Amino acid sequence: GGYFFWLELDRAVDAQALKRKAMKAGAGLQPGPVFSCENGFGNFIRLSFAHYRREAIREGISRLAKLIP
Repeated sequence: GGYFFWLELDRAVDAQALKRKAMKAGAGLQPGPVFSCENGFGNFIRLSFAHYRREAIREGISRLAKLIP
């Protein structure tokens, strides 16, 4: 959607908990439940690619990959 990638992660991943970990690691994401009126999309994340340089995106992906089981 738009300037974002939507990623579906394993059902065991809690996107809101992942966001807290990501912030501590210096990476950002939006958890799926933020975009659901019924608290759905618990294992989905939204990543923006519009405002960041390639190098920053690569670094952010690297940091996130270390946090996802």
